[in-house]
Amino acid sequence: MKRLKYIMLYAGLLAITACSSEEFSPDETDKDAEVCLAASVSGSEATSRAGESYIKTAFTNKDQIRLANATFFGKPDFGNNTIYSFTEKGTEWDKFTPANGNSVTWNDFSPTSFVYMFEAIYYPGNNPFDYVPTDQNSEAAFKEADLLLAHHRMSLDERFNDIYLTFYHAFAMIRVEAIVPIGAGGLPQNAIQSASLKNVQTEYTIDYTSTIQNDGLRTVTGDGELTDVKMWLQSKSVNSKDKTQTYIFLGIIPVPKEQITGTDFVHFNVNVNNMEKTYRFVPNSSIIIRQARVTILKLKLGTDGDLPLLLDAEIKPWTEASAGMILDEEDSSTDNGQTGEENQPGDQEGGA
Repeated sequence: MKRLKYIMLYAGLLAITACSSEEFSPDETDKDAEVCLAASVSGSEATSRAGESYIKTAFTNKDQIRLANATFFGKPDFGNNTIYSFTEKGTEWDKFTPANGNSVTWNDFSPTSFVYMFEAIYYPGNNPFDYVPTDQNSEAAFKEADLLLAHHRMSLDERFNDIYLTFYHAFAMIRVEAIVPIGAGGLPQNAIQSASLKNVQTEYTIDYTSTIQNDGLRTVTGDGELTDVKMWLQSKSVNSKDKTQTYIFLGIIPVPKEQITGTDFVHFNVNVNNMEKTYRFVPNSSIIIRQARVTILKLKLGTDGDLPLLLDAEIKPWTEASAGMILDEEDSSTDNGQTGEENQPGDQEGGA
């Protein structure tokens, strides 16, 4: 029997914590065991404290990770033989083993020049796609629109060592918070029926031709024709004291190639006395959208239910974000702008 070695893959969203040697330690592993993956989602504690249950915080049963031994400037082959399936939940790291009865050893890996290079991809819905789903109007559909990537290089003398993978969100999340006055002078309760992102790209391109830093995030940009994405109504709540109702909508899109400005970006379908109205947001300055980041658009409607009162913008990591927006009725002649925080080095941002 060939001597096999465990491969430990520590997958983290946004950042990866230091590896613990207590679980799946090379000194403790069975040297004749087949290759397996030990994966973890970092940032889960902060997310749990924030109460954002819709954000991926841990691997679960039936999850799959695809790993490919890649070459420089070449597109990796994530075929059936690269799939690792969730098999056991650990204290800190979850265990994945090769799917379909496959067995993998270091003899199956080939170096490129002086390094071994690995690319990994994770679809939370386990369904590979070439474009982001346009109907994200449910929790399951929203989660299945997500995509995470990892890149790692190892020198030749590191062969047989553990493989550490850091996973990052490939796309951007748009979160819309609408605070609406209800009752006399405001909108009826549950008046907002749905929200859609307008004029966005859902096809995407992953840049595998550029050299990036080890454990970095590859650039992913939107591609194809402009279309609409129906957002998920994640929650709605009533504040009886303030007589307001807050709606939270979520959507996932690739970072657009062009800046979003001067065109409709968010539409709300509103029902008032059985009459349908469309409220729209048209920014007159660029909205900041980046990979692995959340842009939250926070709005307030006036007491007459029509006029917007607040405009603000901010961008933060996937697990926390805050921003502002303003709404116009569809037939209004007034456009409103939105600004965002300054660009940060290393962030992939929409537009040139």
